[in-house]
Amino acid sequence: MRARVDTEELKRALDLLIGKPLRAAVVTRDDQSSLLLDLGRKIARGDKRPETAESEGEADEKGRVVRLFARGEDSATSELRRYRGEWALLVCCNWRAERGESQILCGSEDSLDEEGAMLGGLQQIVGSTVTEVSLNSFLDLVLAFDGGKRLRLFCDESVHEDRDDSYRLYTPDRRMYGVITGLIEVQQIPRQR
Repeated sequence: MRARVDTEELKRALDLLIGKPLRAAVVTRDDQSSLLLDLGRKIARGDKRPETAESEGEADEKGRVVRLFARGEDSATSELRRYRGEWALLVCCNWRAERGESQILCGSEDSLDEEGAMLGGLQQIVGSTVTEVSLNSFLDLVLAFDGGKRLRLFCDESVHEDRDDSYRLYTPDRRMYGVITGLIEVQQIPRQR
């Protein structure tokens, strides 16, 4: 069951991301695109998923993983199959990755093609460390990374009962914070048996 919480509780949870590396980014695109970020320590998954010979986007020499895939394709990398971050941020709203004050690296509507802006832009922030977290009154989130990079999330839809979260933060203590413009809810996620 989800309970409403205030902005300060969400901000305290988000502040714990400071100093954590962004170890992976996965984009899906079907009816609605989403971006999944794995942050923090690399943790072995308990559910050893089978690897496929056709896995692509293996971790590079720095352990970074950026992978783009569409629902229904069996293309998750072996790195993502075996490990997860201690924190996860699931983004279902519009977003933009930036460097400095005037360079857009990529955005949620960019092309998913191998030569498209999204893959290259996400590769520039994966492996970076979170240096600052900020929220505004609409609960738009900005994650600042080392090297002057930022990821901005935009809660750009009004609150409706049948509306999905704009973004979700999954914590190491199994809490899930769901955020929609003006509304924050938290729930404890039960352990799988």
